[in-house]
Amino acid sequence: MRNRISQIKDLSLAMPLTTYLFYIVIPALLTGILFSYLIQRQPVNRSNCKITNRLNLSQSNPQNIQNQIKSSENTCYQFDGVTGQNIMIDTTSKTALFTPNNNQLVLLGTSQYTLPETGTYTLKVTSSKDKEPYQLKIALQNQGAITTFPAGASKYPSSSNPDSTVRTQLSYNVKNPPSFKSDWQLQKIVDDILGTIQAQGLSTNNLSISLVKLSDRNCCAYGSYSDNQAIFPASVSKLFWLAALYGQYNAGILPEGTISEGEIYKMIQDSDNEPASRVVDTITATESGTELTPEELKNWIDKRLWVNHFFETAGYRNINVSQKNFPIPYLKLQKPDKGRDLQIRGKGSVPIRNYLTSFDVARLLYEIDSGQAVSKEYSTKIKKLLSRDLNPDVWKKKEYNSIAGFFAESLPQDSRVFSKVGWTLDSRQDAAIIESPDGKVRYILVIFADNRGFADDWKIFPNISRQVYDRMVNYSSNQY
Repeated sequence: MRNRISQIKDLSLAMPLTTYLFYIVIPALLTGILFSYLIQRQPVNRSNCKITNRLNLSQSNPQNIQNQIKSSENTCYQFDGVTGQNIMIDTTSKTALFTPNNNQLVLLGTSQYTLPETGTYTLKVTSSKDKEPYQLKIALQNQGAITTFPAGASKYPSSSNPDSTVRTQLSYNVKNPPSFKSDWQLQKIVDDILGTIQAQGLSTNNLSISLVKLSDRNCCAYGSYSDNQAIFPASVSKLFWLAALYGQYNAGILPEGTISEGEIYKMIQDSDNEPASRVVDTITATESGTELTPEELKNWIDKRLWVNHFFETAGYRNINVSQKNFPIPYLKLQKPDKGRDLQIRGKGSVPIRNYLTSFDVARLLYEIDSGQAVSKEYSTKIKKLLSRDLNPDVWKKKEYNSIAGFFAESLPQDSRVFSKVGWTLDSRQDAAIIESPDGKVRYILVIFADNRGFADDWKIFPNISRQVYDRMVNYSSNQY
């Protein structure tokens, strides 16, 4: 490349300026413009199907498909839909629904969905196993509905019989997502994270990563892996419940202090499920309890779905935070295995769970950090609640902490970390705003891993975090 540049320089010295412009500069500029245009116009085929089957759906012609899928194959089914049509889908394997505009919705179990646009839809069935049987049922419920919902809405339909209060009209205040800009330096860091994960013998299936460089100037350099994949968030959902609670405070729907500051602190700092349960009940005007009749259940789920609607109407996609975290001791519920908390999980062989994308979590953290989430005052409150004390003499004494096994553990003790983590026997999640001691390095890192290997490995997140921190320090010092 350097030799080629030298040749051009030498050539430019040997020819008149007008000839140089006509034969070299102008064609190069036109080529660059055309290349940029083609990149922008090139359609993105996220479905990447190996096998594609066409379906002819109608109310009188439901489809019941039974087949087998290999981990190396992506079997897809396409059908034509019209805006407003209601589709019922029941799947035993992880299935992604792609809209005509290539928005993605991840489905498991029984789902109802109102088509947001007219065109060809694609269902992609995947498996992490070598070979797995699956069943896929698809039924068209009507030929068109009056109500339409945005692409990427939750697998539950939006509320069709909303609670007649101001709550149902309330929406998250930031209506447009930030303009994260793909950056090759950050993408290289993310790619190296994947290399570290693979070197540890861990799977990159059901893994999602977002990395954002925070800057006082133009927002924001960005790198990612599978950042639009909906993944179980565990306790990271509590961050969204807190924003929704403060949204109701700010709108005057709930009086300030309806949930005590002590309980909010325990929900975020200690990830306590009991205050989190009370927050969910309060913001959705519901409560856990015994089984409900179909009509009662529909009204109850409609109310629970308000928290999804709060964010979806502001452009958040692939979001479901309508279900509580377990266990909940005061309700004597170790898991959602009875009553309405079981009913909301659906009747499919694979239960419906909460899910988020790393992009949307990174977005919310960015809006908190920039003082936009709900209001500047509430953003400051949220960030303060997320603040972690990295002094081992402090966090090692806690029965529950968000340091050991997570991003903060490997960082300099005087750095600043604002995080919400999640962990179950089968998953590990961390979402953090990280700042160097001198404040010159600031970034957001979100990793969701719905994978038993990550749950069992208490070193992988700290190792990745230090790797990213050192690279981000280098990134800033070199002024890329």
